[in-house]
Amino acid sequence: MARIYPDPPLTAFTSAAEERLYHLFKTDLPGSYTVLHSVRWLQRRERFDEEGEADFILLHPSYGGLILEVKGGGIRRDPLTSVWYSKDRHGDIHPIKDPFQQAARSRRGLLGYLSHSSLAPRLPDLFKFAVAFPDVTIGPDDLAPDAPRSLILDANDLMSLERSLLRAWRPPRDPLLGPEGVRELVGLLSPAVELSRMNLSAAIAVEREQLIRLTDQQMRLLDLIANHHRVAVRGVAGSGKSLLALETARRQAALGKQVLFTCFNQALADWARVSLASQLGDRMSVVYVDNYHDLAEDFARRAGIRLPGQREIDAASGPYYNEVLPQFLSDALATVDQRFDAIVVDEAQDFADIWWITIESLLADPEESVFYLFYDPSQSVYTGHSTAGMPIPEPHFQLDQNCRNTRAIHDLAFRYSGSAASSRCEGPEGRRVELVATEPGKELDGVRRAIHTLLRDEGITLDQIVVLTPRSSHRSVLQENARVGNLTLTWNERGPNQVKVTSIARFKGLESDVVILAELDHAYHETRDALLHVGISRAKHHAVIVGQLPEPGGIRQQR
Repeated sequence: MARIYPDPPLTAFTSAAEERLYHLFKTDLPGSYTVLHSVRWLQRRERFDEEGEADFILLHPSYGGLILEVKGGGIRRDPLTSVWYSKDRHGDIHPIKDPFQQAARSRRGLLGYLSHSSLAPRLPDLFKFAVAFPDVTIGPDDLAPDAPRSLILDANDLMSLERSLLRAWRPPRDPLLGPEGVRELVGLLSPAVELSRMNLSAAIAVEREQLIRLTDQQMRLLDLIANHHRVAVRGVAGSGKSLLALETARRQAALGKQVLFTCFNQALADWARVSLASQLGDRMSVVYVDNYHDLAEDFARRAGIRLPGQREIDAASGPYYNEVLPQFLSDALATVDQRFDAIVVDEAQDFADIWWITIESLLADPEESVFYLFYDPSQSVYTGHSTAGMPIPEPHFQLDQNCRNTRAIHDLAFRYSGSAASSRCEGPEGRRVELVATEPGKELDGVRRAIHTLLRDEGITLDQIVVLTPRSSHRSVLQENARVGNLTLTWNERGPNQVKVTSIARFKGLESDVVILAELDHAYHETRDALLHVGISRAKHHAVIVGQLPEPGGIRQQR
């Protein structure tokens, strides 16, 4: 039994004669034959495209190739016009193309299409053509000067199919096509094609449009609360809190008000400053942007308060940032008279209770000034900080829809949220979070492999990637200038051929198309779930876990 492609046939047969031959080839020819049915090709040329087709192409390792044109029904050629006709089973007569010219053109076109294959030099000798009239019986004579009887298979010839084919084929004894040649031709004319998925870069382009629409919907909240002076907004990770906080500051500045935008993370403050400046232009002069600690130090300097040196700060550590600096700010307010008509606080869950006293003291009018807080208790990664002391009592406005992440990322991140509250994600499905198995201590190699795959196979660029770790730059194996292939890691501003790496805590409030998370087993147990919740949810479209992903259930701090 011959091997035939496709099997079963993918499309309806153009004629009963073609269908009959398909089944005869399959059952009556020995297994050394390969038969390709309804082959089509397109040859791109400089000025035009040349299409070609063949009803059947027969391949044999010893005989080469035979192109067979099939015409069913009764056959007639008008000697005056040289036009060929076919009579169907209803007796209707139809003009048809000259089958011998068709077969010859198909042969020339196929040889042209295969001209770049390794077999090209041998193919003119190996490929022949023939015509089949399976519904009629003809005598021994030629039908026309260019239609010799030897090239024709009629109804009687089908009774001895292989012998009749070889008569038309007249295969050369040498050179041979060989089994390798048959396989190569099948691969070229009936190739296996697997397009399993678009790469990550293309998927991000599609997903980004959906996420933008969801974010636009969240902006409507600001229209609903525009007449409220003191507002607290609680939102799940990815609900657009930082974007809403930024838009609140922009709107207040556009009204000519003196605006303070503050948060916990310096990196988030830097991003907010650049974003607001690009939107406001000259009006940026009315906006003050800084994270809380830099804000406190700035006011202290302006008040002439001596700040301790780094060694003193390192020695004091927690008390300096949580207690000493807030006191410096409080003292500075006695002599620095700058106040704000609107204060917007992002990451409010990370503000200690004592800080709120100083923040409210910066309001120009405690009763009428605008005071907006944005927070998510599930992202509280600093021990000793809680939402209990926030100066705006409940009820708070709720944002329960994630409009930043794909559903795959949202579902995994929510497992670590420690929250019984609902969280919806109507974004695109996205890819499953990827796990890169890595032995402890070999995280740098795992990061290298992850980056290599993203750049080589997924079309991702360096500015779409950030590497996050729960460890500090001093303790992480992901050191400054560590090599990952022909790239290096940096904890500073990203330069050419560098991949950004930073701690999860410092990247809180920010986002990246792709996030690689490493060293997760080194997360401080008391805040581990919160760190993993934050780290995973920083990825807008894809997250890669290098090493082990701890199960949720770490001890959570009291809120």
